[in-house]
Amino acid sequence: MAWTNIPDSSLEPGKPIRSVDGLALRDNPIAIANGDAGAPRIYNAAYAETSITWNKLVAGAATAFNSGAFNLSFGAGSGTNTFSFDVAVPHVLMGVVMVQWMVGLGVEGNYARLYHGGAIVRQGDQVADSQLWALASLSLGTNTFTIDFERPSGGVMSMSGLMIAFAPIR
Repeated sequence: MAWTNIPDSSLEPGKPIRSVDGLALRDNPIAIANGDAGAPRIYNAAYAETSITWNKLVAGAATAFNSGAFNLSFGAGSGTNTFSFDVAVPHVLMGVVMVQWMVGLGVEGNYARLYHGGAIVRQGDQVADSQLWALASLSLGTNTFTIDFERPSGGVMSMSGLMIAFAPIR
């Protein structure tokens, strides 16, 4: 579907709609969803937190740049434990980074933070959320993503999960 601009002058109050404008009104939402040339774009703010999950992705819907599984265990003492991986991309583009984890032993609902380089791109609760995802502007070359989990003073915990970075195929 191609995006069709509908001039205000084509829509006359109290008059029947022209079929060409009716078809455009029908087809334009499809052009938006497909990301067709000229159509408005859907941005990160349009999606509810945790609205995209692994089971909504189908084979061939995205190109995975990298993924990694983690199994973090740490003993007494406060602090954080992290998992990082690098994503090499062929050109500048928008990508999606998703992290999901299983709530493990000793997890008390402290924060989990997702970083792109040194900047926090998303923060959530270890117990309530169990996943974080974000759109990220990926630059040419190597991009580093990190998830860190805070542990309470004297806390012992374990955490396992998966992180993946991918971009839509276009």
